[in-house]
Amino acid sequence: MLRRNPTKVELKLEDLQELDIKLKAELEARKGPDKVESSPTLETQKIRQEIIEERIGYNPRPRKPN
Repeated sequence: MLRRNPTKVELKLEDLQELDIKLKAELEARKGPDKVESSPTLETQKIRQEIIEERIGYNPRPRKPN
């Protein structure tokens, strides 16, 4: 296999402007009016915790002695 010299990558002003426009559009799409609540509620945290415990096989309830 022949080794080639590295090629030069040029970043133009047009490329930066295009990237900026695209990032702003994505940010606005994420912000959408659907997001009324930004912090998770206690209920969703509890459900999330239960899902994690079930996935790893952890049972936080104490055993009943026989």
